[in-house]
Amino acid sequence: MGSWWRGELEGGGGKLSTPTSHPRRHVSFSDIWASYGLHFEIAMRMSADAFYDLADRLRPRLPHRGAPPEVRIAIVLLDFGGGSYLDNFATLGVHTCTVHCALWDVVDAVNSTPFLEMDFQLSSSPRRLAYAPGLRSRRNSPFGNVREAVDEIAVEKEQPLATDAPRVEHYCTRKSFYALKNQAISDSEYKFCWMACSSPGVTVDSTAFSRTSLGRQLSDRDSVLTLDMTRDGHRIAADGAYAAREGLAVPRPGVGQGYRWRDAFHFYLSSLRVYIEQGIGMLLWRWGVFWRPLRVPFAKRPSLVRARFRLHKVF
Repeated sequence: MGSWWRGELEGGGGKLSTPTSHPRRHVSFSDIWASYGLHFEIAMRMSADAFYDLADRLRPRLPHRGAPPEVRIAIVLLDFGGGSYLDNFATLGVHTCTVHCALWDVVDAVNSTPFLEMDFQLSSSPRRLAYAPGLRSRRNSPFGNVREAVDEIAVEKEQPLATDAPRVEHYCTRKSFYALKNQAISDSEYKFCWMACSSPGVTVDSTAFSRTSLGRQLSDRDSVLTLDMTRDGHRIAADGAYAAREGLAVPRPGVGQGYRWRDAFHFYLSSLRVYIEQGIGMLLWRWGVFWRPLRVPFAKRPSLVRARFRLHKVF
């Protein structure tokens, strides 16, 4: 019998020894600050001022018992940034149960905090006008009626169980990984002002957008939103994966066939769509949890993704 097995047996009795229990460590925010020091802002993916402001806004919505709000938020931001609970365990010695409880407490608080609400008010003409100067001035675009840009991002996740999804194959994308399709709209400051996470990975962008509440409103020519945007001449920039409809500015066919006005239209439209593409790139690089498949219960995945979009508002 090997020495490693003999070490697990008690002398003479032949009974397996009881594993040594390690007492749980109560981590304070000063411990977290001391652990990272000058690298605190890099670890949290935001400045210290933004972190304290976020903690003040989430504090009323977090449980009063257990770890302090700052500790809970720091644990979750570390998990979002590194994409693994092992980061917390190795650096802070925090038990995995603490990480799990803090994760969903903070996610629920983020998704219910008005300060982090995506302020996309298309039904308000003054609000739509407020988005325009940034897009037009920063790209020197002649399109003064384009207010925002929309695009799609596929968030990779683990294969769902047959008990979670009636058709598991619908979540497998054409690139052979399982994902959720997310539609997002951003302004010229790379801040997301609208997002939806409701379609499986096999869904094409145009269909996924049509299934959202915003897409249904724009598909209905008699809706209040469509009538208001048509009256004011406002549009949302989109790429060729979206179908042409009222309220969306999409590329036209005939590029490179001598149609100079169409080429110019595509050039300026593409320059406006850069904002949403860059915003998605910043989101992916900011939160390391997007670098590997999501490993959380199937029903909680949309709320987790939505919380990361909302937190992107805090720099």
